[in-house]
Amino acid sequence: MSPKDRHGTGPAPANPAGAAGLRLRRASGPGDGGKSALKPVRHGEGGSTARAFSLVELLVVLVILCVLIGLSWAPAQRAAARRAREHCALQLRQMHVALELYARDHGGGYPALPSVRTAEPVLSLLVPRYTVATATFVCPASGDHPPPEAVPFAAGRISYAYYQGRRATEAARDPLVSDEQINSTAKTPGDPVFSPDGRPPGNNHGRLGGNVLFGDGSVRFTPPVAAFPLPLGPGVALLNPRR
Repeated sequence: MSPKDRHGTGPAPANPAGAAGLRLRRASGPGDGGKSALKPVRHGEGGSTARAFSLVELLVVLVILCVLIGLSWAPAQRAAARRAREHCALQLRQMHVALELYARDHGGGYPALPSVRTAEPVLSLLVPRYTVATATFVCPASGDHPPPEAVPFAAGRISYAYYQGRRATEAARDPLVSDEQINSTAKTPGDPVFSPDGRPPGNNHGRLGGNVLFGDGSVRFTPPVAAFPLPLGPGVALLNPRR
């Protein structure tokens, strides 16, 4: 029996070099007498490789992404500010309903208290009999936290200024409630009324301006300088919220 018969003719063993990422190819050279040898070749040699991003290309991509984000950021901010302004106006109209209900029960007079300097104690008289929605008294653009629902907030903080001393029968064209103002004086068109630079006071809507609720339930928006008169009148005081 020949050595070949003794050892059998089973399948060839797996190439151990393959596990190391190598393949074998035959190569012949001068002087080998026509004999060929197996030469290990690593994957990728002699073939095409995927071109990697260079640092410059990566920086260009990052710059383009930053530009695209910047272009979309400004419209998104404007849309968010518009929604906050509209929500604020809706809250002021809801507040007007509570004020009218109060006036019906108090001979046409809106809430009033002696010797007060801020709006919270006076407007808190509306809660909980005439409204339980205390979030109504916090402008959504201000970043202030609303008081607990249905709980009077005389010692808390709200976002709106209140014209104390008005009566429902006389205040149809007069301002009744507004976003926090920069001071407590009467304003004529062109006078500063809200923050011009987005810093407090009077910055519920940043530097964009603010809403004003009138006695007839209408709401008007004005830029930082008054676009319409905001008078006080006899016995009327403008009470800003706490700062």
